[in-house]
Amino acid sequence: MWKGSRKDRVPVLNKAGLSRLVVLTKDKRARSKLSNSKVANRRTKIRCLRTALVLVIVVALGGGLSWISFLDILAVQRIVVEGNETVSTRAIQSKMMILTAQPALFLFSKQNTILYPSVELEDILSFEFSKIKTISIQRQPTQQQVSVSIVEREPYALWCRGVEEKRTCYLIDENGYIFQGVESEIQQAGNAIIFEGGIEESRVNVLRSSVDSTYFSQVEVFLKELELLDLQPTKFVFEGNDARVTLDPNWELRVALDKDLGATAFNLEAILEEHNLRGQLETIRYIDMRFDERVYYTVRESTDSTE
Repeated sequence: MWKGSRKDRVPVLNKAGLSRLVVLTKDKRARSKLSNSKVANRRTKIRCLRTALVLVIVVALGGGLSWISFLDILAVQRIVVEGNETVSTRAIQSKMMILTAQPALFLFSKQNTILYPSVELEDILSFEFSKIKTISIQRQPTQQQVSVSIVEREPYALWCRGVEEKRTCYLIDENGYIFQGVESEIQQAGNAIIFEGGIEESRVNVLRSSVDSTYFSQVEVFLKELELLDLQPTKFVFEGNDARVTLDPNWELRVALDKDLGATAFNLEAILEEHNLRGQLETIRYIDMRFDERVYYTVRESTDSTE
């Protein structure tokens, strides 16, 4: 009988052997899982301990810093306000105390010279007190004080709207910024020019807004040039891209704001001299310079004329 090689033989396990092999395999897997479970539990405990330690350190550090922030040696003892003339010093100090009363994150005092919120307070005070043009707040830890330097807005003119008893007026600065309302008896005081228009009429509160920011800067220069021509403007009315300027003695100049106002002033001087209109200003109703190369004017005794 031919005998095959050993490679061709297939081992056969009886039921007992197979059963024993299965048991050994399951035992190894069980021991491996148990070992991995112990390692995982140990790692979890280590992570928890580390996390708890970090939390303890953070809480201790935060508590310590919080306690330090409330120390009297760091507290602001004085608020010094300089440069203000009409804005109340006490009002500024009171507002700053109120704004810093609540601790930051409910942990750190704002009323100390280290954490004092200078930039935040500058923005808030500039908005709260519209007459403040610039404000600078400096911390002075060695003196336990805060120094506030203020530059107030200077009145340049009046901006008014409405008619007769419903007329309301406000003070504006050289940039056309509306910063303060005025009483009726003050409206006629001085020789301040009156501006009208340049702001959306539907706005109820016009404080802290600017009068026609597109053209106001060049309008200011234009009005100064008119004064150099010995012309006294008393009212300036914005009408979109055009404007009406009332001058003494009660005549009107109409100009286009989207054109070169410097050239307009130069041309006006030439027209007044060449046509001998300077001596007739009392009879002129208006001069219209809104059109290129053409000037229209009207006198009170006659109909419109063209030059």
